[in-house]
Amino acid sequence: MLSHFLFIMNFFACNPTYAEEPMPTDLAIIVEANKDFELYVAPPNIVNHSEAIIDTIPKDIVFGYAATHYHMMKIDNGHGGHEPFNLNHKGRFLIYNQDTIQYSWENCNYKLDYMKCAFDNNHWVLETNVTITDEQIVISSHLYDERLQILGKSTVTNTHQITYVQRQKVTQSQQNSMVSVSQSPTNCNQNNGSCTAAPGGSYSGPMQTGNQTITEDLPPEKIEIPVRLLEKHFQQVSLRLWSGVKIDLY
Repeated sequence: MLSHFLFIMNFFACNPTYAEEPMPTDLAIIVEANKDFELYVAPPNIVNHSEAIIDTIPKDIVFGYAATHYHMMKIDNGHGGHEPFNLNHKGRFLIYNQDTIQYSWENCNYKLDYMKCAFDNNHWVLETNVTITDEQIVISSHLYDERLQILGKSTVTNTHQITYVQRQKVTQSQQNSMVSVSQSPTNCNQNNGSCTAAPGGSYSGPMQTGNQTITEDLPPEKIEIPVRLLEKHFQQVSLRLWSGVKIDLY
């Protein structure tokens, strides 16, 4: 009986199949990755309905501003308030774009469906949409958390402007009148300075008697400021987005 028991114990000790299995490798990677905040910045989605407006923008313009402005968001300080993110979490916010996300998460095709990939891999997404018409450009950004719930959003609008400037024509003219002036010449004594009136002559002709100002209304001048897609618009939408984000920790 004892020999049978020792045989069984020896069997379990020598057979590695019955030893405790190690933690799956992919589970260990997920735990390691989620200790930091991760953000995927999607390329801007541009819908251009105008033939006159150029929609060419730098490839990573949204990605660049996200890396510059993310520190403006506030995070739960554990005491009922919020503090600047970098105060106690500096270096814990990782940002990826379409070119770099594959090195962190190679298990999903972000170019095909980045929303699904973000949900499956449990990280944030920044989505930017640009709509262009001849009259208006609208840039909107939405920041989603790992459950695809909106953390923040912002919008910047650039509208076609028309201004009318009133114009006037001002004309000034001199007024001349025909006048007749009679005068009597005088003869003066050079010795004693006395003068005596003598029969004189007269003058008839035009003489300036005043100025006249004429104001005339002209058709107003139309000044148009067309819409343009500029880099500063992406900067503005990024500033508004990140300055309004607050993170609550559970």
